[in-house]
Amino acid sequence: MIRLAIYYTPPLDTPLTDMARRWLGRDNTNLRCRGQEPPANLPVSRFREIIASPFHYGFHGTIKPPFRLHDGVTIETVQ
Repeated sequence: MIRLAIYYTPPLDTPLTDMARRWLGRDNTNLRCRGQEPPANLPVSRFREIIASPFHYGFHGTIKPPFRLHDGVTIETVQ
């Protein structure tokens, strides 16, 4: 059975999105890696450890955590 979730990401042309891109080193839209700016007072290895999960999932807010559709309901019927 497929699980779905609903997420929000801010528009691409906002300061918040730009800050997240610089922090994670990843563009949330096309998943390309970009220049990353780790804090000067944090070892790079520790920084990479801290952002490993956020880097994988990208910058977003979870509106509805993963859920399953009712029996007989498909992704096509809810779009």
